Amino acid sequence: MLKIALESGKPVAIRYPKEDIPEEKLSPQYKKFEIGKAEILREGPDGVLLAYGAMVYRCMDAAERLSEKGVEVTVVNARFAKPLDKELILRLVRNNKLILTAEDHALMGGFGSAVLELVSDEGENGNKIVRMGIPDRFMEHGPRNLILKNIGLDENGIAEKFIAMLDLMDMRGSFTKAGKQRLTV
Repeated sequence: MLKIALESGKPVAIRYPKEDIPEEKLSPQYKKFEIGKAEILREGPDGVLLAYGAMVYRCMDAAERLSEKGVEVTVVNARFAKPLDKELILRLVRNNKLILTAEDHALMGGFGSAVLELVSDEGENGNKIVRMGIPDRFMEHGPRNLILKNIGLDENGIAEKFIAMLDLMDMRGSFTKAGKQRLTV
């Protein structure tokens, strides 16, 4: 990311959360990519987990948990909070029944809000987008992993929220998939 920022010739902000990426999940090779372009890491027909930064790896783990329950999701590394990959996000919205955004910072005015604004500005249906992030309230201090777990931003919480939203859509008739058993994770 730093190399891309240096080569861009433009002002760039890089956010470093207080979390290390597990070494086994790091790519040993440098891959050149375009600013504002997301990456699909995993594909599945039941919906999308959309995140960037450290939350991508939590979403990959949540996708594994969901897969164990028969729910196959697409996981997208947005790579950037701004600029968003407009083309990919709109394609995901048009072709999926549920998109869950996950961010490890404030929901209000955050990544999920930016996704919703983009979708709204393009005249698409934002009802299928669910945001997960830090709620607008006082947060206790403590180890990062414990705080994220307590507010449902660990892999189990993300998977449970995704299944709960699928169940809610089932009740509304928006999501029907024969043979899928909805279980809590």
